Amino acid sequence: MTARVRSNEQLPSKIVIMQDAGDSRLLVLLKDYELTLNHIEGIDGRLIQVIGGILGVLGIVIGIYLNQKFQLSVGLAWITPLFFLILITFLVFFIYQNNVYLWNARILANQINTIIGEKVIISYDPQLPGAAFLSPERGSLRTRIMYIALFCGTFFLFIVVTVSSLSVIYNASHIQGSLFVLFYGFLVAILSFSSLGLIYELPRSYRIFLNQLRSTGHISNEFLTNLSAFKSNISGLFSVIIPRLPDFITKSFFFIFGYVTAIVVVGLPASKLPLINYLFRSSTDWKSVSSVPVWVYFALWIVYFVVEEIFLQQAKLMWDDIRDIERDKILLQNSTRPIASGRLSVTSAIWQMYVRWSLAFLFSYLLGGFALLLVFFFITFHQAVYVLWAKPRSSKHPLIVLFTLSFNVSLRFLAGVVSIAGAQWSLTPFVLLFVLCYFYPVGVMALLWKIEAEYQRDTHQNIAIRPQSEFYLRHGEFWQHVGLIAAVVVAGAIFLNHVISLSCNTGFPYLQTWYLRCGVESRLAYFDNIGPVISIILIVGLIIIFMLLAFLFVRLFEKMSNLIVPGIRKIKGLLVAVLVMINIPLFILSIIKDDMALLLLGFLVFSIALLFVYEGMTYLEYTFTNLKIRMLLIAKVIYAYLFQPIPNLGLKEVLAIMFTDIDPAKFRLIFPEKEPDQRERA
Repeated sequence: MTARVRSNEQLPSKIVIMQDAGDSRLLVLLKDYELTLNHIEGIDGRLIQVIGGILGVLGIVIGIYLNQKFQLSVGLAWITPLFFLILITFLVFFIYQNNVYLWNARILANQINTIIGEKVIISYDPQLPGAAFLSPERGSLRTRIMYIALFCGTFFLFIVVTVSSLSVIYNASHIQGSLFVLFYGFLVAILSFSSLGLIYELPRSYRIFLNQLRSTGHISNEFLTNLSAFKSNISGLFSVIIPRLPDFITKSFFFIFGYVTAIVVVGLPASKLPLINYLFRSSTDWKSVSSVPVWVYFALWIVYFVVEEIFLQQAKLMWDDIRDIERDKILLQNSTRPIASGRLSVTSAIWQMYVRWSLAFLFSYLLGGFALLLVFFFITFHQAVYVLWAKPRSSKHPLIVLFTLSFNVSLRFLAGVVSIAGAQWSLTPFVLLFVLCYFYPVGVMALLWKIEAEYQRDTHQNIAIRPQSEFYLRHGEFWQHVGLIAAVVVAGAIFLNHVISLSCNTGFPYLQTWYLRCGVESRLAYFDNIGPVISIILIVGLIIIFMLLAFLFVRLFEKMSNLIVPGIRKIKGLLVAVLVMINIPLFILSIIKDDMALLLLGFLVFSIALLFVYEGMTYLEYTFTNLKIRMLLIAKVIYAYLFQPIPNLGLKEVLAIMFTDIDPAKFRLIFPEKEPDQRERA
């Protein structure tokens, strides 16, 4: 800013002050810097108040708890930890705000010093001795100990209050105690995850901003920082809890199948009563299995399901995503995964993976003993073999990766079985159904890799660059039929074997020695336990035998299939709908009636339905793209049939559009255009 006056002796009556653009910019930055400092001072004051309030109230409450004269009610025990958790959340929120304003002050100071040409503003400069000394990342060990004592001490006091409340609630009702642990465990996990932004996302984003500012010298109007990790919506929440949602939806059913099969075959073992009473009993223990209510079966399934599917399975899939992050970023199908899209940072994913895997092993031992822990170990070992050995060799040996990966579903089924049956997992029905579950992914994965390669070839889009794509582009349909036909044959053989064995007067005496024993009243003794070693040998042998049978069958009838398949594809929708309507009641009735024959019949119908579902499937159908379009058309047709009668549209046409792949254009339907309402006209 400069003041210009005349050089003569006579001073004018007016003084003209000239202010250039640089001076105006400096004044604006100084004012903004002053407001930012005021915000920081206000937040610091509120932080001190909140911390002091939390510590004070926690101290009072702990004093009351330690005083035996005060008896905490169950309702108050539920609410008290929530109060402190909200206070801690406020504390984290204020720290977030404080960090944002600190970074803003640092940016403004950098701009002001650049204009002046000298480092005159040094407040909150990270290179100052005070800032470096107090930094939680690179500061002195003394200050780090203080930070640890402050935050860990506050959290420790919260834990003391929570444990005291849990003691009151659990003594009143075990089921309430279990719900209390789940509820507050979920809240603490969400708060911990939300707080990670202070360590990773927020500093990283500001450092990117500062680096661009130093390189360009100004803030561009088009500057956009990568804030994908901060998007807060339903998909973002699910990506935190279930990073691989599609795999969870399509594969978790096999854990349910294993759990249900174990309930039907062995029932609820008496050895589970202590665990059930520990987790779910209300006021008194259940003395026998027959007195356990139905809802406990469902509640116990949820506990095992969370441990196996949310902790273990998602942890192993996150490991795979971390290794493939660079490839997934450029792929159409995988680019939306949380790690590849940036919604979940690699560092956070690694921490989540370790935590999930550790919790899975811990709870597997606590809930299922050594048997379930051993199954979880095999699942982990299988993932390691697939990721570190089979997957890198998929280009030269494409069948190895298929045969290795296909154990994924069988191990899920086995985990569901062992959750209930424990060491009884080697009963013959479990062994045979393990073999059945192996063949489903053989067919489905071969189909997926084939249609991916076809879609990529036809559209020139990098939807999935896989080393084995070229092989399955040529041979995928063959191995699809081998896997799914083998599943149908195995399911039929298991059902027929069971029905023949039920007669007990069979001409096949070997069935009485290794599958079903007759004349014993105890249900546990009906099916023979062939032992772990024989079970493993039988599993490998049956997989090889039925694989060869399906291989020969597909080879022999390959030419005939060219005549049969087109006709099946025309009525595929109707066939699948009928099979699904048959299959669901079969599974429900098998549970209600405790009937193994109905359950095995359900597996047979399910296998046939899968064979039809995937026949002739395209990539757009597999990814539900066509289904979304078809559902809109079906909704439009149903609406027109009910409320807007049009020519050529009757019940027959509606059912054909709903349950077949027929092209609606063949009916020459003309839908009336939707008239705009009064608000649209206005």
